[in-house]
Amino acid sequence: MQKAKVADHAEPILNAVEVVSSFKDKGIKIGSCSGYPREVMDALIPVAADYGYKPDYVVATDDLPQGGRPAPFMALKNVIELGVGCVGACVKVDDAAPGIEEGHNAGMWTVGLLLSGNEAGLTLD
Repeated sequence: MQKAKVADHAEPILNAVEVVSSFKDKGIKIGSCSGYPREVMDALIPVAADYGYKPDYVVATDDLPQGGRPAPFMALKNVIELGVGCVGACVKVDDAAPGIEEGHNAGMWTVGLLLSGNEAGLTLD
């Protein structure tokens, strides 16, 4: 059911595409970690791209044998695949507690978003 419905709920949060695009324009690489399994991400990635969100690399929760958040492995897989030489220069942005913990566990600067995500369960209005 997630695969069938994920596209219906794929609209990015306000200003996210513009912020990510401005970073990419400056040469900053964008990685994405998701709690969704790969088969759901394969349905979501093209829809997100249609909205303008195009990260340089995407890791799904079942892409690694070590599992997902709050372990640091998905975030660190992005570091490896994006060729980033200093984890301490990375910023992990997430709207879920396990994702924020993932960033801390990976040794990254971590920013928590308050008004989005499953825990908030709110529309912008």
